[in-house]
Amino acid sequence: MRPVRRGTPVIFADGRPYGKAMNDLLAKLGPYCSYCERRLPSGAEVEHIEAKSQYPDKERTWNNFLISCKNCNSCKRQHLALSVDQWLIPDRDNTAYAFVYREDGRVIESGVSVSVDLLAGKTLEVLGLNNEKNLSRSLPDQRKQARLQAELWLTRWMEFSPSVKEKMAELLVGHAKSEGFFSVWMAVFQKVPEVRIELLKAFPGTERACFDPVTTAPITPHPNTDGLAHGGKC
Repeated sequence: MRPVRRGTPVIFADGRPYGKAMNDLLAKLGPYCSYCERRLPSGAEVEHIEAKSQYPDKERTWNNFLISCKNCNSCKRQHLALSVDQWLIPDRDNTAYAFVYREDGRVIESGVSVSVDLLAGKTLEVLGLNNEKNLSRSLPDQRKQARLQAELWLTRWMEFSPSVKEKMAELLVGHAKSEGFFSVWMAVFQKVPEVRIELLKAFPGTERACFDPVTTAPITPHPNTDGLAHGGKC
């Protein structure tokens, strides 16, 4: 799961109807579900990190918003009493550190520590990130398809000369952006930091401070520059 930072909205102001925040969210974070990472050419929803029914005072608060697909939003809606200290949230925790994206398309806990694994497991449950229902193609199947695309690019990349790589990097990253599933691409190019650096730059809103600037390995904890509640759990 891609760690992000929303930054400051350009147009939206706290107190306005939350639907008005979507254009700013898309500009800041790109057209991707903040949880499952699918690209959303349509159907993106303003996601309330803390449910508006439980926390009405945060219904129109910028720092309570992310972008969600209908599926993740629907799954999370079944856990309305969830508090921010019980799961991992990409705007304040280094979610890249907490999960592993497997070749079979499933997402699992990374095994870095018992405490992080417990939070990661709860996050997977709450968001239904391994769901095989409610979609025309299951999320694991969609990730497998994205991995096939990324692996094809990796094979080509390893065959390119240095001069060709320089020219092809933009095309590779452009294809990744059109596919979505940032973490799948990062996993496939795990041993190619020069490509991972370009991916970090290309996907809007990625919190690059969550990754080593040279090796691109995840750095913990998330810097949580905006001082969000219960941030930096990993």
